[in-house]
Amino acid sequence: MTQSVLTKEELVTEYERTHPRSLELHQKAARMFGADGATHIARVLSPFRPYVTHALGSKKWDVDGHEYIDFVMGHGALILGHGHPKLVQACQEQIAKGVHYGENHELEVRWGELIQQMMPIAERIEFCASGQEANMMAIRLARVATGRKKVLRFVENFHGWADEVTLNTAGAVAPEVDVIPMNDSAIVEKALANGQYAVVFAEGGGAHMAGQVPWDRSFIRELPALTKKYGTLLLVDEVVTGFRESRGGWQEVVGVKPDLSTLGKCVGGGLGVGAVIGRADLFDALSSKATTETRITHSGTWNANPVTSASGVAACELYLDGEPQKRALEMGTYLREAGNQILRDKQVSGLLYGRTVIHTYFGPLEAEPGNEYSPPTGDLGKIIDTKESTAEELAEETTMKINYVRKVLYKLYDHRLASYRRTRDKNTGWYIYYWKLDLDKAPGIVKGMESDYLQRLEERLEHETASMYFICKNNCLRFSFNDAQDVGFKCPSCGDPLEYFDNSKIIERLEKEISNLKERQAEIA
Repeated sequence: MTQSVLTKEELVTEYERTHPRSLELHQKAARMFGADGATHIARVLSPFRPYVTHALGSKKWDVDGHEYIDFVMGHGALILGHGHPKLVQACQEQIAKGVHYGENHELEVRWGELIQQMMPIAERIEFCASGQEANMMAIRLARVATGRKKVLRFVENFHGWADEVTLNTAGAVAPEVDVIPMNDSAIVEKALANGQYAVVFAEGGGAHMAGQVPWDRSFIRELPALTKKYGTLLLVDEVVTGFRESRGGWQEVVGVKPDLSTLGKCVGGGLGVGAVIGRADLFDALSSKATTETRITHSGTWNANPVTSASGVAACELYLDGEPQKRALEMGTYLREAGNQILRDKQVSGLLYGRTVIHTYFGPLEAEPGNEYSPPTGDLGKIIDTKESTAEELAEETTMKINYVRKVLYKLYDHRLASYRRTRDKNTGWYIYYWKLDLDKAPGIVKGMESDYLQRLEERLEHETASMYFICKNNCLRFSFNDAQDVGFKCPSCGDPLEYFDNSKIIERLEKEISNLKERQAEIA
């Protein structure tokens, strides 16, 4: 018996039918939150993601009663799974004792000791509220320590959404940040030789969530000597990879010792946290003994707060024996190997790769990976499916004038149907804009715009039917009965008397437009 294949439109219709409560919540959220109703870019999905009520272990459940195996796991923060009993107990007990003391406390000291036990570079630790905050603090520490301003980063490496650490996004201003290709020692050395960089950032595992675009490990092992040679600090961002692949993080796996490292996600057991760790002398700027010119003042209401500290201590005590990391690696290996066997059996050209974070690749298998963490191609565009074009390329392809193409692109951008990243040409100093179209969002955006328009029409109709209107013979202004009464039924613009205005045709036109719009929405649904 042949099983019928649903079209994309049929899949969306069926999904909405089986997720009515999530749909209802999404429609409310779309009127509140700017990112298509989501509160995180990874939760933006057309038509919408399920709205979750609770989770336990490897499962989560939504408001419509559906059960899911959770492959998101708190965006990588939950190596111990949902609701680990020791973490639940630690948080419950601490909440009863106090959420926030506004004072130093024993838990933060114990938490720091555990981190130092597992990560040898952690001579000093500075807690923050998120991994991104840790990266921002690390930049400041590096600038004070080196007396330099500039930051060197690698293409597609993610370190947060703030200006100096974000991937290319509208509104970001980072004149002191340069971005170079991955895995090229010659390019790194050429950049460092100018003596301007305070710090080099590298994402643990590689670009995009621990290595969708992985590092050449021989290149990473060259970085400490290269950066030291030119007086630049090396930072390995372990917000995702810290405590995931081993007790000592990804840097222990590859055998590299950076000057600084940043932690998040797993270090707090799933609660919001960040931490900078590294050489003791680099943290001298935080001391009250530092001079005015070199002192960094670090505030932050939620730094090492008691509840997060309790969760962090409970989690790190579980990481000490390496069992969670071993189990994560076993499960990652199983998922990768079993998944690739299915792809081979189904004759699908693709590959699952990675260690404890598994990435998917679909496309031509151009090379045989020499390890478990590499994709079968070195083409960045195929790995992350950038589908980017410059305005010049689009103009040439469409034979349209370049200025017209730019106008169209910015109009699409205004409606969230296109995004761009920009890089500065080293030779000319001009910005190059790389555009990416996201037309899959168009139906949802149009639907949302229609719903907003319908709401405005209905509000207008309500006003028209609930009021009596008056106007002068010169058609200056139209007044409701109450407003006309306030001006003594005399037009304040021309002084002529106000006369009754028959708005029945306006009401008829509004009713017709509302009816047509509702019919159209019913057909689409």
